[in-house]
Amino acid sequence: RIIQRIRGFAKKTDAKLEPVAVQTVIQETLELANIQARKLESSIELHVPENLPLMMGDGVMLEQLLLNLLKNGMEACAGAERRVMRLYAEIDPQDASRIRFSIVDHGPGIPEELRSKLFDAFYSTKSEGMGMGLNICRSIAELHGGELIVKTTPGGGSPFSFTVPVIGPGSEKA
Repeated sequence: RIIQRIRGFAKKTDAKLEPVAVQTVIQETLELANIQARKLESSIELHVPENLPLMMGDGVMLEQLLLNLLKNGMEACAGAERRVMRLYAEIDPQDASRIRFSIVDHGPGIPEELRSKLFDAFYSTKSEGMGMGLNICRSIAELHGGELIVKTTPGGGSPFSFTVPVIGPGSEKA
């Protein structure tokens, strides 16, 4: 399903925006992410409250976005002592009509001079990277009315975050 949706996305077909549960997207993502985590001797720590509202989004695209960010974080931490990815989902503290997803790693971080290029097509910090993953991730975030943001953390790591609209009072699909 993920491959079919990404092919469709690459062909510029419309996303399938529909009500989707945060927990469903995370659980589906973890089925694949945990395989990579075992391979890289990493783990994924969840910080997700149970009472989050439904989101309006393309579940498979959101799974691809989360999977790519988790995989990137695990690869960044491959040589680190601490190989724990933390995945957060919460009501966005700056906009209650959105869910904020954040992926936090403990890798070396991304130098300032490289951060401005991260989302460019065909740019990669990996020796064998194609440079399409973060570009596609940014497009998926934007398709959901948000943006993909990367920050720095004191002591290393590069947290990535994005938001997705909720369904509820005040939303377009209440």
